[in-house]
Amino acid sequence: MGMLGERVDDIDGRCDGLETKDTEIHSGIKDALGELEADLRREIESLYSEIAKIRDLFQRELTNVLLRVDEMGGDLTLCKRAVATGVTTTTTIEARKVEEQNERPSIVLEILGKLRTSYRNSSNTSRQPV
Repeated sequence: MGMLGERVDDIDGRCDGLETKDTEIHSGIKDALGELEADLRREIESLYSEIAKIRDLFQRELTNVLLRVDEMGGDLTLCKRAVATGVTTTTTIEARKVEEQNERPSIVLEILGKLRTSYRNSSNTSRQPV
């Protein structure tokens, strides 16, 4: 029985070694998955942040477009009134060349304001008795 006992002890030692290796592998996998989860959470948070920034930018641009459409609606109403009353005006506007793209919307608004003022001034003078 001495040989059998030695073999049982040998197999028992190997089993203990395999259990230890199994625990080490399990722990390593768990740590790796934990790190991946943390990395993914950071990436997802970053994506949410970028999406929020793009949503805010889109909302601002949409608001600007809606304001411009509203202004154009007012201009259209004025033009329709002018056509209906037979008022005609000729206005020359000199626009300066804009170097920066960001200044263009303010230039357009400035030109529209000049057109409105010019139209109002000309319609007030054309309504006065001659």
